[in-house]
Amino acid sequence: FLYTLFFVFLEGRAAFQTFMDLVPLDDTLKPLLAQTIQSTMTGVLYGQVITAALQAGLGAIGYAVVGLPHLLLWTLLTLIAAMLPVGGAAVVWVPLAVSRLLAGDSVGGWGLIVYMGLLGLVVEHILKPRLISGRSPLHPLAALFGVLGGLYLFGLTGFLLGPVLLGLLTAMLRFYQDLAAAAMVTTMPGKPAAG
Repeated sequence: FLYTLFFVFLEGRAAFQTFMDLVPLDDTLKPLLAQTIQSTMTGVLYGQVITAALQAGLGAIGYAVVGLPHLLLWTLLTLIAAMLPVGGAAVVWVPLAVSRLLAGDSVGGWGLIVYMGLLGLVVEHILKPRLISGRSPLHPLAALFGVLGGLYLFGLTGFLLGPVLLGLLTAMLRFYQDLAAAAMVTTMPGKPAAG
């Protein structure tokens, strides 16, 4: 992943321009396609960072309520883990909740499981798709399916690649719909055909 990221930063603009040159679209539609790709990627990254920070911040409240020591450490680890597309913040809070249960604090352990479980559910499956779709042309449900399908098909990089490919598909379908509507208007009975 880091190796790929290095080359994306190094040669990303040139590769993107080559991609845009190869796309078989009219030159007037290519800027719209580029804007769709950019807004989808921005939305996914924005959604990922905001939801990770939210999970870490609200997780810190839960950790403080149950009396966990080293609050700053667990909050930072939750922030980092929440950005992982597989496992997420549960990689941190599940062992913490189990440790509370093993220490005999059943209220704290089960409270952390319920609190962080519901928090993760709401943030990952309701808030994150809305944040992604708020910055991209994807519907929240399509953004959720894009993230989940991308993870399933592409692994770790799928959390970004899935919504981007879904954004490309919706943009191409929108372009086709616009072109088909324009072609129908120019070939309506009583109007001379263009061309």
